[in-house]
Amino acid sequence: MSKRGWRGQIQLSFGMIFSIILIIIFIGFAFYAIQQFLGLQNNIKISTFYNTLQSDVNAAWNSPQTTQTKSYNLPTSIKEICFTKTGSDNLITYTDNNQLAGIHNIDNLNITAMTPRGDSCFNVTNGQLGLVLQKTFTDTLVTITK
Repeated sequence: MSKRGWRGQIQLSFGMIFSIILIIIFIGFAFYAIQQFLGLQNNIKISTFYNTLQSDVNAAWNSPQTTQTKSYNLPTSIKEICFTKTGSDNLITYTDNNQLAGIHNIDNLNITAMTPRGDSCFNVTNGQLGLVLQKTFTDTLVTITK
């Protein structure tokens, strides 16, 4: 084989190796971007849950008397939400391995009636949470039950 033919074969193989490396890098970036978008989707679901719950509580609080059953969508990683009396924030969300997912304050709730023996927790099943919002004529705040 001539020296010229051997040199062309080496250049072709370096070009192929470089192309394969670039393809691997692009695929890696694509997986990273997809992972970031999925994480963003979970954050948006949790934020939407907080905002929707607050608007539902406000609507119940503004009515003279109501009993409403509401359903909420959460990420499947959220397994439990708890209402608590401690601190200024009264709603805590937990993931499936009991890690804290978020803390938020929901106004116009009767936390004292909801948490007579500590925290009042509700299980989230397959990303679905059902809550009952109640307010009677004599109540000034909304109570949430299961």
